[in-house]
Amino acid sequence: MGTIHSTAFVDPSAKLGGDIEIGPGAIIEAGAVIGDGCRIQARAVISGHVRMGERNTVGYGAILGADPQDFDFKPGTQSSVVIGDDNIFREYVTIHRGTKEDSSTTVGNNNFLMVGVHMGHNSSVANHVIIANNCLLAGYVAVLDGAVLGGGSVFHQFIRV
Repeated sequence: MGTIHSTAFVDPSAKLGGDIEIGPGAIIEAGAVIGDGCRIQARAVISGHVRMGERNTVGYGAILGADPQDFDFKPGTQSSVVIGDDNIFREYVTIHRGTKEDSSTTVGNNNFLMVGVHMGHNSSVANHVIIANNCLLAGYVAVLDGAVLGGGSVFHQFIRV
């Protein structure tokens, strides 16, 4: 199984891979799926709408799978955050789930999202992407393979990088 700190809250219905680490005060909600070898640091929150692959690191205070910031969002909508393998999400990264039924916000493989990055609903990050500190991606932003986004950059909804 791995190591789960005594102060972490992991819902019994969350699906946890092998050899994972969950730090102090972290919250893993019902329905979350976390792959093998993932490391969830202190006070991170993984909602039940997250499907995470293998060997991801989720930094201190990150929140993955929160409800979208969209006036059209309806409570009870079944949407998700889908994350591939080998990603690093540093401190206080936020990723919101899709806003419409059966939609998702996605992160591919081998990406590095630095401190304070925000991914809005239905946005996507492909593979081998670096997003520097405090970048903000609005809803429906697509970041393609190999992009490097400079610190403090802001991306309006419906654009492709």
